[in-house]
This record gives sequence, structure tokens and C-alpha cells, in this order.
Amino acid sequence: MEQPQTSRPRGRTLALVLGILLSLGISITPANAADNVAYLSIERFTLGQGYVLEPVEVPVTSGLTAAQMLAQTLTSEGIQYTNIGSVASNFYLVALKDDAGSATADIPDYITERIEDYWDEDVEGRASPDWLGQGDYFFMSGWMWVANNEMGQVGMSDYEVQAGDVVRLMFSVTDYGSDLGVEGAWSPNLITQANKDALTKAVAAINSAADKAAQLAQSGMQDAYDNAIAVLSDIESSQAGVDAALAQLTSQSPEPGDPGSGTPEPELPGTPPSSDDVMSLLERVAAYENNALTVGGGPAFGAEWVVMGLARGGFLSEADKALYLESLEQHLVETDGVLSTNRYTEYSRVILAVTALGVDARNVAGYDLTAPLGCQSKVTLQGINGAVWALLALDTAQYPVATCVDSSDQTTRSSLIADILSRELPGGGWALSGSGEDPDITGMALQALAPYKDQPDVAAAIDRALSTLSDWQLPDGGFRAAGFGPFVGDPSAESAAQVLVALNGLGIPVDDARFVKNGLIVYDALAAYRVDLNNGQTAFSHNAGGPANGMSTEQGLYALVSAYRELVGQSHLYDMTDVSLVSPTTPGSPTGPGNTVAVNTGGYAVAASPSALLAELSLLLLASGAVGLGVARRRRVETSAV
Repeated sequence: MEQPQTSRPRGRTLALVLGILLSLGISITPANAADNVAYLSIERFTLGQGYVLEPVEVPVTSGLTAAQMLAQTLTSEGIQYTNIGSVASNFYLVALKDDAGSATADIPDYITERIEDYWDEDVEGRASPDWLGQGDYFFMSGWMWVANNEMGQVGMSDYEVQAGDVVRLMFSVTDYGSDLGVEGAWSPNLITQANKDALTKAVAAINSAADKAAQLAQSGMQDAYDNAIAVLSDIESSQAGVDAALAQLTSQSPEPGDPGSGTPEPELPGTPPSSDDVMSLLERVAAYENNALTVGGGPAFGAEWVVMGLARGGFLSEADKALYLESLEQHLVETDGVLSTNRYTEYSRVILAVTALGVDARNVAGYDLTAPLGCQSKVTLQGINGAVWALLALDTAQYPVATCVDSSDQTTRSSLIADILSRELPGGGWALSGSGEDPDITGMALQALAPYKDQPDVAAAIDRALSTLSDWQLPDGGFRAAGFGPFVGDPSAESAAQVLVALNGLGIPVDDARFVKNGLIVYDALAAYRVDLNNGQTAFSHNAGGPANGMSTEQGLYALVSAYRELVGQSHLYDMTDVSLVSPTTPGSPTGPGNTVAVNTGGYAVAASPSALLAELSLLLLASGAVGLGVARRRRVETSAV
């Protein structure tokens, strides 16, 4: 991420002053609760440049802090930012990416006079035209935050957001926020700004409504809305002017349940697809993937997601199974069984593929692919991805956990579950990194935890995550990925695919009321990314209306397989106990019913007796999973870096 540079060192004093003041621990008065949402806006009114982010509604989850609220919203809107501290502690917004830098600032006279007459200084410009933050225009400038019309006097990390709160990020040009004119400033206010909370809420409700365009199309509504934005954006608006704008806007707003209302009563029910509908689409996608494999010379090592998806759907020929296994075994022999020394999701991914083919992952070309998963610290080198996919891989066929040479580092199913639970976001759900909105990783974590949903701590985490996913769901039934690089903030086919597989794995109907928005369900959102080709084949795009995308199609394929298996009552996508496992007939592979498999484990001790499987059988009730593993995420990063 590009880092903005301050124009002069004195700008850094703001962060120091804030750090001292924020340690005072003074509280802010919570607002009255309202519909379990809070309101957020980001304002540059002191520059005469309106909003960076117009008011929006933000769902309030238990433990949500102002820092999390801001960070999640900035990420979902694709707005880059820099900060000191962390979302968890001592968070302070230093600067954010802003496209108004080339526009001339229209700074009110009371601010310029304060700087020029009192401080005997000149008003300057921005250090970087694409960023707005600390030290821009004047050395006492920076981002301040206000909750319920009162200056934030604790850190944003320490303020727990309540339903009904109005949180506003305001750019202060001088005197550390005294130019903003709100209660609780640290110096005498230069003006008194009108209380705009009620009008901010009214505008946020319109901005966040699924039918915003329909509302604004109502007679007189657009004019009332435009006037409200103009009054809000003027830092010197009178209270009478604000109240009049609110009265005009609310007089035009339809009552709940009326045409154009943002809260239609009742919510339209979702319509689940039939198994025939899913199979029709699935056949077209499978044809596309099989054709791609043929063009590439057949399935080979590296194509695990496609191989797994086709195999679980019954679309992979015996000849193609043999081609993939031949390629994999050749690779294992060439590398002496080492797929990676720092990315253990490589082993998990291959375990998923070979198990789907009916091959025992403990003996492929004489190598036990489950053995590297025996040491917890190795598995979790990649963070939550490692634990999620190791658990999914081991549970596919109820594989016993290999023995780690260092007994203090022994992987167990319980330790993998504990690792996943320990990474839960404060508001529920999970992220690959940071605390941004991440439906992909949340879906994957739910897939791994699904077989253990009867455990109280797991059940509680699942419930919180489902609530969070419901809040994150978009009006079209889909989800906005956290992503990386150019993918930041994008709704995507992959996000819909991961959530769909998670719901299947948990046994939650696809038309469950929590996951219906405007009559649309997650399956509808995924299907909207389909790219129908002239040859009767179908792929998926990453973004709506985009071209066919390889990763999107891989994940769309196995999500469709997951949905179909759920509809017809088959075992879940990653519950492969319906497959009879054999060891490949590779010359020299030590196999035999009832015998311990003595294989090359690359330095890992392993007890692979088939009887060991029975010891853990009673602990498992396997469920589904999701694609894209850590590899899908990593591939997305690598693609954006090209």
C-alpha cells in the first residue's frame, strides 16, 4: 500500500497529543438503540469537499468497536487507509486514499482566519494529492472521530458501538478538532456545529436501502435527498436548516411497506433451485472444465480443485483419473514426497483430490501425504488457512492424525479446532488477515467446523458467524470479498461459492430466511456470475459481467456439486466416506489389507494401521467444505501482483 508522506515533521505532534488524550478513558454517551444498526460517515466538510463516504448503516454485532466498524467499512468500500496502533488497540486513522486532492479546497473563513491571524501561518495543501490525513493543509490537522455528536475522547479501539450510534469521521484542519464545533473538543470551539445525527440517520437509511433508486424516483424525493446532502456537507449549517432538511426528507419518505420503502413488509421468500436445475448448470460447467483439461493435455498435478470437483460430481473419466495419478506420482518421486516446506496446505489440497478419486492418501507412490500434517506448528505456518484445510483433509476419510516427532507439537483435531476458534473476529466470523469483512474465509472455517457443531464452543462460534454472514449478505444474495489488490471490496463468485458450500455442510437450507435478500438466495448470486459459451459450456466470472475466470469456475464447479449432493441427499462435498479407498498399484508400494503401511514419511513418524481409523470414528460426523483453500487465496494474490 502506498504510504502518504507528511509535509513537515510538526504534523506528527497530532498523533502524540492524541495518544496522550486518548489514554484519559473518558466515555461517550451511547445513542438510543435503533434496529440493531449504527451509522457511519467520513466527512471533509472543513475543506468544502463534502463526503469521502456518505452516511451508511452498519450492522451492530456483539463487541463491535468503532475501530472495527471503520476498518471493515473502509475495506468493504475499497478505500485504502493507514493507521498507527491496531484495530484491537490504540487505533488512530492517519490518512486515507482520497480522490478529491486535485480539487481546490474551499476552507471556511473562520478556519483560515484562525490559522493566518492567530497562528501567523499560511494554509498549505496536501502532502500527497491522492491522500488526506495528518499534517495536510496545516500542521495541526488530522482525522477526528465523533460519536453521537460528541468528540471521541477514548481510542476508537476502546469504544464499543451500540445500536443507534452515529459515528462520524471528520477532517480537522486546525486546533485539534476545535474547528469542528462539536461537544467535547479539547480546546474552545471556533464554531458550534448543528447536531446532524438525525438527518445523518435518515440519509444513511436511504443509502443502505436495497431499493434506493426506487425510493429516489418517488415524487420530490430526489430533491429532498440532494438538499439533505447539501445541508449536511455545510459545516456552518444552522440547526434550523438541518431540522428543515430532515422534515422535508421524512415527509417525502414512504411508510414501511409502501412502494419505494427501504423496509418492505414482509421480506420476499427465497426460491430454492431444483436438483434438475442445478444438474443442468453443473453439466455445462463440468463440460467446460473437462474441455480445459483436454486442451491442456489432461489432468495433472496442480489441477487438484478441478479433479476433486469433477470426481465428486461423477464427471471425471477413469482415463483422466489415471492421468492425474500418474502425474502426481511422478512429481512425488521427483521431490521425494516433499510438496512444500512452508505451505502445508499443499498436502491438504492433494489429500482432498486423491481421496475423491478413491485413493488412500497414506500411500501414494509409497508416500504418506497425511504425515506432514502431524506437527501443529508446521500446519499453522499459513495462519487460519493451514488449520482449516488440514482439518478438512483429515476428515475427508476419517484419516488418523500422524504422529509428530516432537510430541509437544502434536496435531490433534482438537488443537486444529482450537486454533480456528482462537482466530474468530470480535463480531463473529473469520478473516485471512486483519479484521476486514471476509466471507470467503468465514465460509471455509464453517466448512471445517461443521462436523463438530454439537460441541458447545463450536456451536456458539458457528451461530455468531452465521449472524455475521447474514449481515454481510448483499441485496443480490451474494457477498463482497475482502480480497487483495484489485479484488478489494469486490462482490465475487468465489465468495458466494464458499458460503453456499458452508450452508450445505451445516445442513442449512439454501432458502433459510437469514440468507434471503429481496427474494434472492446465495445460489442465485452464484448463478448470476455464469458465462454461457456458444459451445454449450458454461464458466464463471470473478466479477458480474466479466470474462470467464479459472479460479471462479473451479470454485463454482464444486459449489454446484455441493449444492446438488445436498439436494439429493448424498454425503457432503468433503465427507468422502462414501468412497472406497485403495492404494495405487504402483510397483513397490507396500500395501495389503490389515497391514501397517510402512511408507516414506519424510522424517515424520506415523502410525497408519487401518485399525487406527476406528479409534476416531465415533468422534466424527463429517460435513462439507469449500474450495479455494489457502491456494485459492494465494493464487488471487499472485495474480494481482503480475
